[in-house]
Amino acid sequence: MSGLRVALIGLCCSIAVASIRAADLGVARHVAVAVCDLEGVPNPIMRLGEKVAGEVYRDIGVALEWADNECRPGDGVFAVSIASRAVANTLGFAESGTREATVLYDHVKRFSRRYHVNRGVLLGYVMAHELGHLLLPPKSHSATGVMCGTIDLQLASARQLRFTSEQGALILSKLAERSRYTAAARPQNCCDASRAPSDIAASLPQTTSGSTAAWPTHVP
Repeated sequence: MSGLRVALIGLCCSIAVASIRAADLGVARHVAVAVCDLEGVPNPIMRLGEKVAGEVYRDIGVALEWADNECRPGDGVFAVSIASRAVANTLGFAESGTREATVLYDHVKRFSRRYHVNRGVLLGYVMAHELGHLLLPPKSHSATGVMCGTIDLQLASARQLRFTSEQGALILSKLAERSRYTAAARPQNCCDASRAPSDIAASLPQTTSGSTAAWPTHVP
Protein backbone atom coordinates (compact mmCIF):
# COMPACT_ATOMS: atom_id res chain seq x y z
CA MET A 1 0.00 0.00 0.00
CA SER A 2 3.03 2.26 -0.51
CA GLY A 3 2.04 5.72 -1.66
CA LEU A 4 -1.66 5.05 -1.04
CA ARG A 5 -3.70 8.21 -0.92
CA VAL A 6 -7.37 8.96 -0.72
CA ALA A 7 -8.28 11.88 -3.00
CA LEU A 8 -9.31 15.15 -1.40
CA ILE A 9 -9.10 18.92 -1.51
CA GLY A 10 -5.42 19.26 -0.83
CA LEU A 11 -2.20 17.43 -0.25
CA CYS A 12 -0.06 17.77 2.83
CA CYS A 13 3.40 17.06 1.52
CA SER A 14 5.33 18.71 4.30
CA ILE A 15 4.95 19.69 7.91
CA ALA A 16 5.52 23.13 9.35
CA VAL A 17 7.05 22.91 12.79
CA ALA A 18 5.91 25.67 15.11
CA SER A 19 8.62 28.17 15.89
CA ILE A 20 7.17 28.81 19.32
CA ARG A 21 8.48 26.02 21.56
CA ALA A 22 7.82 25.19 25.18
CA ALA A 23 11.55 25.47 25.86
CA ASP A 24 11.56 28.99 24.41
CA LEU A 25 8.59 30.07 26.51
CA GLY A 26 10.06 28.92 29.80
CA VAL A 27 6.74 28.16 31.55
CA ALA A 28 4.06 26.13 29.81
CA ARG A 29 0.45 27.18 29.98
CA HIS A 30 -1.68 24.42 31.51
CA VAL A 31 -5.09 23.63 30.03
CA ALA A 32 -7.71 21.35 31.55
CA VAL A 33 -9.36 18.85 29.19
CA ALA A 34 -12.17 16.60 30.43
CA VAL A 35 -12.59 13.34 28.51
CA CYS A 36 -16.01 11.69 28.42
CA ASP A 37 -15.38 8.16 27.14
CA LEU A 38 -18.71 6.74 26.03
CA GLU A 39 -17.11 3.91 24.04
CA GLY A 40 -14.93 2.17 26.63
CA VAL A 41 -11.61 2.89 24.93
CA PRO A 42 -8.95 0.50 26.29
CA ASN A 43 -6.73 2.23 28.82
CA PRO A 44 -3.41 1.82 26.89
CA ILE A 45 -5.00 3.31 23.74
CA MET A 46 -6.46 6.25 25.65
CA ARG A 47 -3.16 6.91 27.44
CA LEU A 48 -1.27 6.88 24.15
CA GLY A 49 -3.85 9.15 22.53
CA GLU A 50 -3.51 11.65 25.36
CA LYS A 51 0.26 11.46 25.14
CA VAL A 52 0.31 12.10 21.37
CA ALA A 53 -2.12 15.02 21.66
CA GLY A 54 -0.03 16.34 24.53
CA GLU A 55 3.09 16.27 22.34
CA VAL A 56 1.38 18.50 19.78
CA TYR A 57 0.45 21.12 22.37
CA ARG A 58 3.66 20.89 24.35
CA ASP A 59 5.47 21.91 21.18
CA ILE A 60 3.82 25.35 21.33
CA GLY A 61 4.15 25.75 25.10
CA VAL A 62 0.81 24.33 26.25
CA ALA A 63 0.51 21.46 28.74
CA LEU A 64 -2.77 19.55 28.57
CA GLU A 65 -4.12 18.27 31.87
CA TRP A 66 -6.40 15.31 31.23
CA ALA A 67 -9.34 14.39 33.43
CA ASP A 68 -10.73 11.02 32.36
CA ASN A 69 -14.34 9.84 32.74
CA GLU A 70 -15.54 13.39 33.28
CA CYS A 71 -18.83 13.59 31.39
CA ARG A 72 -20.03 16.64 33.32
CA PRO A 73 -17.03 18.95 33.39
CA GLY A 74 -17.15 22.15 35.38
CA ASP A 75 -16.91 25.65 34.03
CA GLY A 76 -13.73 26.71 32.29
CA VAL A 77 -12.80 23.22 31.11
CA PHE A 78 -12.50 22.00 27.56
CA ALA A 79 -14.26 18.71 26.90
CA VAL A 80 -13.68 15.85 24.46
CA SER A 81 -16.43 13.27 24.05
CA ILE A 82 -15.43 9.88 22.67
CA ALA A 83 -18.54 8.60 20.92
CA SER A 84 -19.91 6.77 17.89
CA ARG A 85 -22.45 8.26 15.52
CA ALA A 86 -23.96 7.50 12.15
CA VAL A 87 -22.01 10.34 10.52
CA ALA A 88 -20.44 9.55 7.18
CA ASN A 89 -16.80 10.20 6.44
CA THR A 90 -15.65 12.05 9.53
CA LEU A 91 -13.36 11.24 12.45
CA GLY A 92 -14.60 14.05 14.65
CA PHE A 93 -16.06 17.53 14.81
CA ALA A 94 -15.93 20.72 16.82
CA GLU A 95 -17.01 24.32 16.49
CA SER A 96 -14.76 27.31 17.00
CA GLY A 97 -15.59 29.34 20.08
CA THR A 98 -17.22 26.47 21.98
CA ARG A 99 -15.66 24.23 24.64
CA GLU A 100 -16.66 20.73 23.48
CA ALA A 101 -15.26 18.54 20.71
CA THR A 102 -16.37 15.07 19.63
CA VAL A 103 -14.19 12.20 18.41
CA LEU A 104 -15.94 9.31 16.64
CA TYR A 105 -14.12 6.28 17.97
CA ASP A 106 -15.80 3.75 15.69
CA HIS A 107 -14.44 5.67 12.71
CA VAL A 108 -11.00 5.92 14.30
CA LYS A 109 -10.96 2.13 14.75
CA ARG A 110 -12.08 1.48 11.20
CA PHE A 111 -9.59 3.91 9.70
CA SER A 112 -6.69 2.59 11.80
CA ARG A 113 -7.44 -1.00 10.74
CA ARG A 114 -7.91 -0.13 7.08
CA TYR A 115 -4.63 1.75 6.77
CA HIS A 116 -2.59 0.02 9.50
CA VAL A 117 -2.16 3.12 11.63
CA ASN A 118 -1.65 2.72 15.37
CA ARG A 119 -5.06 3.41 16.91
CA GLY A 120 -3.77 5.35 19.89
CA VAL A 121 -1.63 7.59 17.67
CA LEU A 122 -4.55 8.33 15.36
CA LEU A 123 -6.84 8.96 18.33
CA GLY A 124 -4.33 11.44 19.71
CA TYR A 125 -4.08 13.41 16.50
CA VAL A 126 -7.85 13.54 16.09
CA MET A 127 -8.18 14.88 19.65
CA ALA A 128 -5.42 17.43 19.02
CA HIS A 129 -7.06 18.51 15.74
CA GLU A 130 -10.53 18.93 17.19
CA LEU A 131 -9.24 20.75 20.28
CA GLY A 132 -7.42 23.01 17.85
CA HIS A 133 -10.73 24.00 16.31
CA LEU A 134 -11.95 25.08 19.75
CA LEU A 135 -8.92 27.32 20.19
CA LEU A 136 -8.55 28.70 16.68
CA PRO A 137 -10.79 30.92 14.54
CA PRO A 138 -13.45 29.36 12.28
CA LYS A 139 -12.28 27.67 9.09
CA SER A 140 -8.87 27.09 10.60
CA HIS A 141 -7.69 24.24 8.40
CA SER A 142 -4.16 24.84 7.14
CA ALA A 143 -2.05 23.60 4.26
CA THR A 144 0.28 21.69 6.57
CA GLY A 145 0.47 20.20 10.04
CA VAL A 146 -2.04 18.80 12.46
CA MET A 147 -4.71 21.31 11.39
CA CYS A 148 -4.41 20.41 7.73
CA GLY A 149 -7.69 19.58 6.01
CA THR A 150 -5.98 16.28 5.21
CA ILE A 151 -4.08 13.84 7.35
CA ASP A 152 -0.77 12.46 6.15
CA LEU A 153 -0.53 9.04 7.75
CA GLN A 154 3.18 8.81 7.07
CA LEU A 155 3.82 11.89 9.21
CA ALA A 156 1.26 10.74 11.75
CA SER A 157 2.97 7.36 12.09
CA ALA A 158 6.27 9.17 12.68
CA ARG A 159 4.50 11.39 15.26
CA GLN A 160 5.57 14.55 13.48
CA LEU A 161 2.26 16.39 13.03
CA ARG A 162 2.37 19.80 14.71
CA PHE A 163 0.75 23.24 14.63
CA THR A 164 2.16 25.89 12.34
CA SER A 165 3.93 28.81 14.02
CA GLU A 166 0.98 31.09 13.24
CA GLN A 167 -1.50 28.64 14.79
CA GLY A 168 0.69 28.30 17.87
CA ALA A 169 0.76 32.06 18.33
CA LEU A 170 -3.04 32.29 17.91
CA ILE A 171 -3.66 29.55 20.47
CA LEU A 172 -1.34 31.11 23.03
CA SER A 173 -2.95 34.50 22.47
CA LYS A 174 -6.43 33.08 23.04
CA LEU A 175 -5.35 31.22 26.17
CA ALA A 176 -3.73 34.38 27.51
CA GLU A 177 -7.05 36.19 27.10
CA ARG A 178 -9.03 33.35 28.65
CA SER A 179 -7.01 32.41 31.69
CA ARG A 180 -10.03 30.62 33.15
CA TYR A 181 -9.18 27.72 30.83
CA THR A 182 -5.89 27.11 32.61
CA ALA A 183 -5.46 24.46 35.29
CA ALA A 184 -2.79 23.16 37.63
CA ALA A 185 -0.29 20.75 36.10
CA ARG A 186 -0.19 17.06 36.92
CA PRO A 187 1.95 14.19 35.61
CA GLN A 188 0.59 12.41 32.56
CA ASN A 189 0.63 8.68 32.08
CA CYS A 190 2.14 7.31 28.92
CA CYS A 191 2.75 4.03 27.24
CA ASP A 192 4.67 2.67 24.30
CA ALA A 193 3.05 1.56 21.06
CA SER A 194 4.17 0.30 17.72
CA ARG A 195 4.19 2.69 14.78
CA ALA A 196 2.25 2.17 11.61
CA PRO A 197 4.14 1.51 8.35
CA SER A 198 5.87 4.70 7.25
CA ASP A 199 4.96 4.27 3.60
CA ILE A 200 1.22 4.62 4.14
CA ALA A 201 -0.39 8.00 3.63
CA ALA A 202 -3.98 9.11 3.24
CA SER A 203 -5.69 12.43 2.72
CA LEU A 204 -9.02 13.65 3.97
CA PRO A 205 -11.43 16.21 2.48
CA GLN A 206 -12.16 19.43 4.30
CA THR A 207 -15.61 20.01 5.72
CA THR A 208 -17.81 22.68 4.21
CA SER A 209 -20.42 22.75 6.98
CA GLY A 210 -20.13 26.39 8.04
CA SER A 211 -18.08 26.95 11.16
CA THR A 212 -18.22 23.32 12.23
CA ALA A 213 -14.82 21.78 11.65
CA ALA A 214 -14.52 18.07 10.96
CA TRP A 215 -11.67 15.77 10.03
CA PRO A 216 -13.38 13.58 7.41
CA THR A 217 -12.15 10.46 5.72
CA HIS A 218 -13.28 8.17 2.92
CA VAL A 219 -12.79 4.58 3.99
CA PRO A 220 -13.88 1.82 1.60
